[in-house]
Amino acid sequence: MKKNKYENIGRIIIYVLFLGLIILPLTKMKIPIFIDIVNIIGKAFIEKIDTFATIATVLVGIYFSLFTILMTADGKSIVSFLDKLTLRKLIGLIAKAFFCSMFYMFSPLVSIISVGKNLLGWVLFLYFVALVVQGSRLGIYFFKIINVDIDVRLNKLKEESEKQKSVERMIKKMYDERKIGH
Repeated sequence: MKKNKYENIGRIIIYVLFLGLIILPLTKMKIPIFIDIVNIIGKAFIEKIDTFATIATVLVGIYFSLFTILMTADGKSIVSFLDKLTLRKLIGLIAKAFFCSMFYMFSPLVSIISVGKNLLGWVLFLYFVALVVQGSRLGIYFFKIINVDIDVRLNKLKEESEKQKSVERMIKKMYDERKIGH
């Protein structure tokens, strides 16, 4: 059975919402420390919702750029040597991070709904954690890819430089021999 490519994105959203729903009865139990934590974090995320939405918007642009990089990588890039499974995994990571950022980007619209501002802030916090985790995983993969690409390109430049120096020595030697011969 073929997996739906958006299945993992749906799982992340379900997990975050599930965690958010677990919090609701815990806040109703009136556990002081837990209520304080939810209120502090929830309030902070509601107060700074526009800032976090702006960060998410920037990340959407970055993830779109990463999709573009994958599509336009030349034959010398390490991306061209990735097997199909690894490439799909990488694309899946970008898609997850992209959709987490997209959700967060539209969170100011969701904040209009009055369902308990601190609870909404808590759910936004959980989504922000998912956004950071996905972004970090993606950053690690692309750091490795870019690091390998840079090493390959530096080695190529070194080889070309050595070839150029060899050609220059041969030309100088031929010039010197010609000069001595006259």
